[in-house]
Amino acid sequence: MMTTATHFLRSFSAFTAISLVSSTALAQCPFDPTISPDDLILCPNSVGVLLTETYDSYQWYKDGSPIIGATDQSLVVDSYNDSGSQFSVEATLNGCTEASPQVLVDGWAFLPPTVMTVGPEPLFYSQNGPLYCTLDTILLVMMQPYDTNIQWTEQGVPIPGATDDTLVVHTTGGQFSASGAPSICPDFQQDLGVWIWIGFIEPTQPDIVADGDQLCAYPAGESYQWYYDGAPLPGSNTACITADAPGSYVVDVTYLADCSIPSEALLVTGLDTQDDTANWQVYPVPATDQITVTWNDGAVIMDWCLFDVTGRVVDGGKGAWASPFAVDVNGLDPGRYWLNVDGSRTIAVSVVR
Repeated sequence: MMTTATHFLRSFSAFTAISLVSSTALAQCPFDPTISPDDLILCPNSVGVLLTETYDSYQWYKDGSPIIGATDQSLVVDSYNDSGSQFSVEATLNGCTEASPQVLVDGWAFLPPTVMTVGPEPLFYSQNGPLYCTLDTILLVMMQPYDTNIQWTEQGVPIPGATDDTLVVHTTGGQFSASGAPSICPDFQQDLGVWIWIGFIEPTQPDIVADGDQLCAYPAGESYQWYYDGAPLPGSNTACITADAPGSYVVDVTYLADCSIPSEALLVTGLDTQDDTANWQVYPVPATDQITVTWNDGAVIMDWCLFDVTGRVVDGGKGAWASPFAVDVNGLDPGRYWLNVDGSRTIAVSVVR
């Protein structure tokens, strides 16, 4: 005869088995909800949408807790509140409820935009900012990742066509700024937030002045290089030199804050040897395409140079020429020139068009 205790144990075991089977059946729905996209990364100040398949009802969860009122097929998330959180949805179909896997909603984060200045070192700094030589070219470069929708401005006014990541600044300075966005978030337009002040100064051009029998550079500088007929003059690293031969002299001076260009050429003609210049003639005056040089002392020309008003040699030759001889000036610009013969005689030439 079965005891009461034995009967109770058998009844409890049967109930437990039925309950386990029933629980297992309820946990196994014939569908598996998913969320798309499963790799959402939001740009700053933007929103996105999470979406699941079509079921009878829904309940969305954020970081494991139900979101009050989030019972639609889709869920709107925003970068400020939701970046870095896990989301899932519980979907019900025909009375069976199943939860989706969690997905991470991430967000892009960017440092503020920066601009790099590319170019030579400034000559010096003023109270406003760096000063460069007008001979310099300065580049302002918007740094990555801000490479899209760029607009450079000067004193707050957009510069027409300045939409590249690099702005070329030369000749005139100003106050510059820029805005741009990363290409992955083109609507995230950010302003640089500061002014970049750049100034320029005009170059110093020294003069050549006579001091007795010497030629001197003025104003004085830190170092010097003299040129004679376009070629460097050896050993001419001083402020003054002795001009012992007729020709074209130029000096290039380096200053402490160096923004300089070479001097204009000084043409030394050797006037003390030109007593017979009146015997030499150039025609026509003015000339258009050719000049003819004549003289009546029977001399033979061994070399000649044609200088422009800056002392630059624009034509010349070496050989042996007797009177008359012709010089082609068709390729020269209109203006005043000087024909120097054998390093001593200098004759004025005028070219017109």
